[in-house]
Amino acid sequence: MSSPASNETLFAITKEHLETGLRGFPVGYCTTSNVDPIKGLFYMGQPVEQLAEKAPEEVIYLLYHGREGSEAEVLDFAKDLHNRAKCSPEVIKHIQLLPRQGHPMELFNCALLICGMFESKNDYREDCLNLIAKIPEIAASVINYHAGWNSLK
Repeated sequence: MSSPASNETLFAITKEHLETGLRGFPVGYCTTSNVDPIKGLFYMGQPVEQLAEKAPEEVIYLLYHGREGSEAEVLDFAKDLHNRAKCSPEVIKHIQLLPRQGHPMELFNCALLICGMFESKNDYREDCLNLIAKIPEIAASVINYHAGWNSLK
């Protein structure tokens, strides 16, 4: 539904601006993060330096739920991620079918898409948690495959 304020012009781009790219123009809106040119990067109102000191599960919980979790909530969340962490054999098999000469980051990107194709539940929030939980195995599988270190199982 459109409100009067939704049609308000926020800024005008002139021909002069075309030579500078999008410098100085917001191209999106994000409620979870912001960048202050002086203070730096913030997620959920917290400086990224503070978040870097927390356990990964604490940060993921914060971003997923929009609030910090209690110790018990984060522990339960970590257990839930652990239970979701194993990739299906189909995902691993298809990672091994990718061109080995690709850059590891390209292989990783493809592996994430493969995981989504084979393991999606068509529920955005559940798919996010499933993918986050599987990232360590996906990354290890891609690195091992790219390096030719061992056959993946």
